[in-house]
Amino acid sequence: MISFQVERLEETVLPIEVTPFGTPADGYRIVAARAMPSTVTLALGAEEAKRITAVATSPVDVTGRTSTIEDKAYVIDPRGEGTARLDETVDVIVTIEPVVEQKPLSPVPIMVLQRPGARRRVNVDPDAVTVEVTGRADLIASLGPEAVAAYLVIDEALDPGVYTLPLVVVSKKPGIEIVKAPTVQVTIE
Repeated sequence: MISFQVERLEETVLPIEVTPFGTPADGYRIVAARAMPSTVTLALGAEEAKRITAVATSPVDVTGRTSTIEDKAYVIDPRGEGTARLDETVDVIVTIEPVVEQKPLSPVPIMVLQRPGARRRVNVDPDAVTVEVTGRADLIASLGPEAVAAYLVIDEALDPGVYTLPLVVVSKKPGIEIVKAPTVQVTIE
């Protein structure tokens, strides 16, 4: 006499989860990981359907990476021991982007640029400002105010008086962008 139990299997659509491993390069992070197609259909018994809510891909190595990875990966059979593969591969995209931070730099002195030989006196209030910059976290961490230059270009057409003028602020370091450049009060005599 042979005794056995029969369990009814039902097709279940499960999401596919991409499995990145390793760590991207310093200053970078994983922002998304997706598979295409994003689901797989499996025949599962009632107990398996309660336990299995998603399937994973074979690991995608992101060690030291600084850019998005597009590759193929196997779909791991969740009914096995964790290493058995299904007979299908999926396209995987692991999006890697720089960790971007914002930082104030202060005090940044203001240079006044005039035509050579100009005899006008220019007073700037304040004579130094705080400038907001943004960039990769690893680039921005050690920045000081010397990483940017702030200046005013005084147009000869301006009559003597008090003006509120925007500063021109430029980055001296590649990969650093100016977020906000303040205005200053300028007195031209």
